[in-house]
Amino acid sequence: MAETLGPEAVETYQRDGALHPVRAMPADEAAALRQKLEAAEAAAGGKLEGGLKFKPHLLYPWLYDLVSDPRITGPVSEVWLPPEKHRLSHTALPRMEPPASRMRV
Repeated sequence: MAETLGPEAVETYQRDGALHPVRAMPADEAAALRQKLEAAEAAAGGKLEGGLKFKPHLLYPWLYDLVSDPRITGPVSEVWLPPEKHRLSHTALPRMEPPASRMRV
């Protein structure tokens, strides 16, 4: 799968405000990710809600891999940011220690 859309697709997005379908991965890979999502939902007792719905890519490594996959980030950045602005402008990473009751020795 291509990690870029190309100028014609970007023009279509800019003109129409949408671009579909965009195949980011093979169907079997998408199906495997769907199974992981369904397993996470089953373990949570249904749809992901509350804290499980807030930044779930931090809880599930497979979801982090998906949202940081260049096959996803490449095309998205093409339509949302011009290439000259592809840079990190801000980040915050506070140091957080687990409660003493959850620390393992």
